[in-house]
Amino acid sequence: QSYRQSLGISLDEDAVADPDDAVDFYNDGSKTSADGKRFFQAPMDITEYSIPEGVEVICTKAFYKIKTLTKVVFPHSAKIVGASAFVNCQQLETVKLNKELKEVSDNAFSGCGNIQHLQLSVKTSIQTGSFGKCDKFTDKSLKLFLENLKENMSVPRLITVLQGNYAISSRKSVLDEVGLTK
Repeated sequence: QSYRQSLGISLDEDAVADPDDAVDFYNDGSKTSADGKRFFQAPMDITEYSIPEGVEVICTKAFYKIKTLTKVVFPHSAKIVGASAFVNCQQLETVKLNKELKEVSDNAFSGCGNIQHLQLSVKTSIQTGSFGKCDKFTDKSLKLFLENLKENMSVPRLITVLQGNYAISSRKSVLDEVGLTK
């Protein structure tokens, strides 16, 4: 059961907002729910972005195809990264997730082929394809990432997740070092 399900949050609540309901709660050009807890759309012309404190859910395709984004920092309040939230942000290199993050949904960072540095908590649930086509992780960053995941989930579950993240599962030397190959 995903963190989202444990909270009773449906996939519909992770969906892009009706433009009439979205507001610029943080006065930075982003679109959020009226209470600022659900982040629907990032400003388009950004290179580095710190998601505002108070945001709990980064919704589906919130940063979709922002071609200039190189770094994103998550607030302590963030709990869920929605499906395809950062899909095809091809210049994204650094992702700083928080320790309180509970779930990175399907394909959240898929196609972000330049991610080299990733900070991730051991408590975060990683869904299939979350980091698909992310093949530039440094060995050190990938090793730390996998060690954190290994502490938080069973090896069979971790291997299932990795199978959907080929860019990670194809790095045999790092997987060997962490003890995730036969």
